[in-house]
Order: sequence, then C-alpha cells, then structure tokens
Amino acid sequence: GIESNLSREEKLEKAYQANYHMWIAQALVYKLFRQKYPQNFIGPAVSYITTLPATMSSEDTMAAKELEDFYSFSQMEVAVKGKIPRYFEKELENNKIYVVQEPEDEKYYLKGQPIIWE
Repeated sequence: GIESNLSREEKLEKAYQANYHMWIAQALVYKLFRQKYPQNFIGPAVSYITTLPATMSSEDTMAAKELEDFYSFSQMEVAVKGKIPRYFEKELENNKIYVVQEPEDEKYYLKGQPIIWE
C-alpha cells in the first residue's frame, strides 16, 4: 500500500510508479506467453476505474467522465500499442509527477504488445 502520512503529491507519484511497474510486468507476461504458446492469443486485462461526480451538476459529471476516460484509455493504449501516450506523459509533467524509468524499460513495453486478430 501507500503510506497514509504522505502528501497528496507523494501518494500520486507512488501510485503512478506502481502503475508503471504494472505496465512493465504486463509486457513481460505478453512476451513470455508468446514464447511459450506462439499459436495462441493474449490480450490486456485493464481495470477501468469508475469515477463518480462530486455533485450532479453537468460540470462535475463531465469532469468525472473525462477523468475516467483519461485514465482508462491511457492504460489500454499502453497495453495495446506498447507505448505511453503523450497526453498521459504531459499530464504527469503538468502535475510535477515523476515516474522513475530505467533505460531498458521502453524496449519491454514496446515489445510487449498483445497479439491482435487482424
């Protein structure tokens, strides 16, 4: 878990770091699966979040939907396209959230794409 005594910013940074590690793990599972079972198919198991609006106002409802889409679609893009979407990176930058990435990480999630039926 994430320690409760951390600031909001620290909690977000730790949450996004954990999420990043999940992307790498997912890509490695895809790679292993393809090596062991080349004739089979594998796809992502993305957990879509449900975001509830703070109030029933149109503005809050729209904000909740945009947040839900932003997070869920970015997760799916990494899983299917094998790269972190620029809009996701930009949002982290704008909020001064820095995810530690190792130089070799990109090759994992770029090569970790699932097999898609054509």
